Amino acid sequence: MHQQNHGIQVISDKSQILEYLELAQPNLKLESSSLIKGRLVFAMREVERGYELLNPSIHYDDPRIIQDEYFISIEWNIINKPYPVVKEDGNRICDSFKWLSKKVTWISHLRDLHLYEEDNSLCLCTNTEYEIRYPDGIKINELVEELIIPFFYYQSYLQRNLKEPYSGRGHGVLGILEYLEENRQIPQLDRITFEILQREYPQIFNSIRVKKPSSSRTCICGSNRKGKKCHWSATRGAKLLYEYIQDANPS
Repeated sequence: MHQQNHGIQVISDKSQILEYLELAQPNLKLESSSLIKGRLVFAMREVERGYELLNPSIHYDDPRIIQDEYFISIEWNIINKPYPVVKEDGNRICDSFKWLSKKVTWISHLRDLHLYEEDNSLCLCTNTEYEIRYPDGIKINELVEELIIPFFYYQSYLQRNLKEPYSGRGHGVLGILEYLEENRQIPQLDRITFEILQREYPQIFNSIRVKKPSSSRTCICGSNRKGKKCHWSATRGAKLLYEYIQDANPS
């Protein structure tokens, strides 16, 4: 028997997907019931407290606007893959890593560009953010416009300017803990973080559970630096999780 998926999947039906692609992304094609491939074309700029998507068929001279295209694939409803799997099929990000790693000091691994190194799929957001923002599943327009295009906007901006348009979160468990620290006011986020770490990162979960994290000790990322001089926000998130565990299971 197949193991059940945990997580968020695309809930748009075939007619909704076809209609959206025809209107918004005609160069992306539905190859099967759960696979889209083709050329993503976008134009986007940052605005106060967010971003704005623009008509990509118009040429813009404003240097603040990123206008670009990438060959991508989007696949969902994969056994044991809890979230949609998105890949950049043109290897442009992998190729950019070769020269960005020589020019940008903090880039030393593909994961620094938010790619999973085992299969080069994109890290669009943390697992907890998926669960909070899309508790009933994600629609195809939400996936493309709220996660995929902003991801590629970030990549294109970085390639053009050799700096981030905004501060990206850490990869994997670091991003999950940073998201908790940044959004501690969201109801149920501590419980969702608890469940995801216990399920997907049991070793780190247990290390947090048995000993209260401290910014004065070695960073949770495993470096030799103290948490306050490394992943400070993730360390704060780990302390919040520890406090939740203690409250939920008082000795």
